[in-house]
Amino acid sequence: MHKTIETISKSKNTTNNPILHSVHITPDYLVTTDRHVLIMERFKTQIDNFTGELTIDPEGKPLLGNYPNTERLIPEYFNYRAEIDADKWIDIVQVYKKNAAAEITIENGYVFIAFQDKNGKFGERFDIGKSESENITIAFNPKFLKMVSDYGKEVIGRNFNRSTFELNIKSKLEPATVNFENKDIMATFLITPMRVYND
Repeated sequence: MHKTIETISKSKNTTNNPILHSVHITPDYLVTTDRHVLIMERFKTQIDNFTGELTIDPEGKPLLGNYPNTERLIPEYFNYRAEIDADKWIDIVQVYKKNAAAEITIENGYVFIAFQDKNGKFGERFDIGKSESENITIAFNPKFLKMVSDYGKEVIGRNFNRSTFELNIKSKLEPATVNFENKDIMATFLITPMRVYND
């Protein structure tokens, strides 16, 4: 199991909700969420000799209860797509991961990211990719963007920083996704946006 999945399953955000403080596994996929981010890994080959569903806590103990239908949280379509340079994303997010907020802007064919400081001001915009979509700005918690970096490295491996990935956005107030794939899985990383106030 990937380390980022373990991290999400142990999130303090779900401590008071044991059924979400977990990883849910079926023969076709596994999923975990902390209400702010979600990872769903679809297996290219079903798990052998496994039927039904299993929800386990961070210690690997089975849980009783009905796991919610998390598939409904993943948007069925997107209005904006951005091609992100993984190397730039990794380096910049690593530096600013503890800032209060990150704004990603699609503008005139380019994609920029800027970070909010402790005074609520957004600083320098960094060029991180390209897009053919219309202009939009959406904000996220930088620590969740760092999780995208970590998970990309885990799924793709050491070549991740030499690649690009697609950020899919439906609207500035709805979850965005990044998709990753290797020989074993097709994965969706969902990130919920945040509201920010920029003076």
